[in-house]
Amino acid sequence: MEKTDNGYQLNRALWRDDDRAEFVTYVNSLGGGREKAAFEQKIMNTKYPCIGVPSPDVEKIVREIAKGNYTSFIDLWITDNYTCLVIVGKLIARIKDFSTLKRYLDEYIKLVDCWGGCDCLKFNITKGNGDEFFALARELTKSENPFGRRIGLVTMLKMIDEKYIGGVLETCRSLSAETHYYVNMANAWLVSECFVRQRDKTLKLIQSGELNKFVQNKAISKCRDSYRVTADDKELLKRYKKQTDKTDDKLSD
Repeated sequence: MEKTDNGYQLNRALWRDDDRAEFVTYVNSLGGGREKAAFEQKIMNTKYPCIGVPSPDVEKIVREIAKGNYTSFIDLWITDNYTCLVIVGKLIARIKDFSTLKRYLDEYIKLVDCWGGCDCLKFNITKGNGDEFFALARELTKSENPFGRRIGLVTMLKMIDEKYIGGVLETCRSLSAETHYYVNMANAWLVSECFVRQRDKTLKLIQSGELNKFVQNKAISKCRDSYRVTADDKELLKRYKKQTDKTDDKLSD
């Protein structure tokens, strides 16, 4: 079994509760120092302590744990800091059995309090499980937890095709009364991606004016900043920006 550079074993047949403290100590040893930790804390805006572990190190930890009995690791729910939370989330996203994944995800969503804890989830969505994931994503967009709603929207980024585009756009439309910043940002991101990949159908939604002001304007801004959108379409989209007041401008920064 492979060990880390300092000899710490991550690929295990079973993780036990008394492994918790040693694992947290190991993760803390990879921290990037006060400056990186402070920067991460500011960017993530999370209640969890940030220690600034580099992303490649996080990915390596996840890969090594996943080679063993990684669900026994998840069962420990080690969330002493933001890095540990992300490791748990990334491992949950690797679970192959859909019902098991959903059960763990339901618990994970109760713990997430920042955008990074949502966007780290990289589900393996295939033709075989697409319908299940799409139903899950739509369900999540109705979650009481705003970060659950964000996970639902971010999951749909992988489902922008002819089969799901109608449902994706309907979901974007359904969140017109949304007020949470990070949900609206994810919605705008999703709408802009839909425009790039399903232009005509998405344009109809933008033209309808049914998106809330923040999402509509932010999505248009993202499209206008994208090299994947033509110059003509960038000019066209300018027509559909909604008038803003000073408060809206602040929210859009």
